[in-house]
Parts: sequence; structure tokens; C-alpha cells
Amino acid sequence: MIKVTTNSRIVINSIKKRAAKIDSSSDLAIQKTTAEISTYIKERTLSGKDKNGKKFAKYANSTLKAKKKRGGKFFTGVVNLNDTGKMMGSLQPKRVSSKVGIVGFTRHIEAQKAARNINGSRHRPKRDFFGLSNNDKTRFIKMYKDLLKI
Repeated sequence: MIKVTTNSRIVINSIKKRAAKIDSSSDLAIQKTTAEISTYIKERTLSGKDKNGKKFAKYANSTLKAKKKRGGKFFTGVVNLNDTGKMMGSLQPKRVSSKVGIVGFTRHIEAQKAARNINGSRHRPKRDFFGLSNNDKTRFIKMYKDLLKI
């Protein structure tokens, strides 16, 4: 008779511990990466550039006059989509799960404003600030993978 013993219980417990560590690491990586993406989009937009690094189309003369007259605290003369600060302030990262994070607007009215800027209209040029270029995507994927290492 041959007797065989295994250490399967030890292996299973080791796998469970490793899986828990990966989930924890993934959660932190998602949180940090989405926070960085949110900050990056805000800073790039405030510098007057779209998701591909191109300058935004100029404001119409009527918009410039209205902004100057109002003296908005965020008006710098640069087309940066920041009038009251509410739209950019509403842009926030959100952890959906340990494997999914999103960057979006916390207020519906600010999301609508953003959509009008992104899509443009008959009287408003497109100013696609929300999103990432392929180079940006590659950079943030690398950041996530680096943070995921355990």
C-alpha cells in the first residue's frame, strides 16, 4: 500500500492570502490612479488645452465682454472653461470596485455644462477637455500597474 499526503490546505490558504493582498493593492491603485487622472484633467484644462494638448478655440467676443464685465474670479483671459469653478470642482474620482474606478461629475448640471463644452453647438465650438490622449492612457496604465505591484 502506498500512502500519499499533500499540503493542499497550506497551498489553498497561501492562495487566499495572496488574493486578499492583490485585492487590497488593486483598490489602492485604483484610488490613486483615478485621483491623478482627475487632477491631470483639471490642470490641463485650466492651462487652456484639450485632451490632445491643443489650445481651446477662442471665446466669442460676446463671451469675453460678459466675462470682463462680470469680473469672474477665475477669468484670466485664457480659454480654460472655468467661469465659476463649479464645473471643474464637480470633476471627481470615484472608486466603483477594487478593479474599477471612474472620473466624472458629481453634479448633474455640471455634467451637462461639460457635455456642451465637449460637443459644441451651432454657436459654440467643441472644446473636448474631458478624456485622455493615447499617450496619457499609456502613462496612467503604467502608473496603475506600478502601484499594483505587491
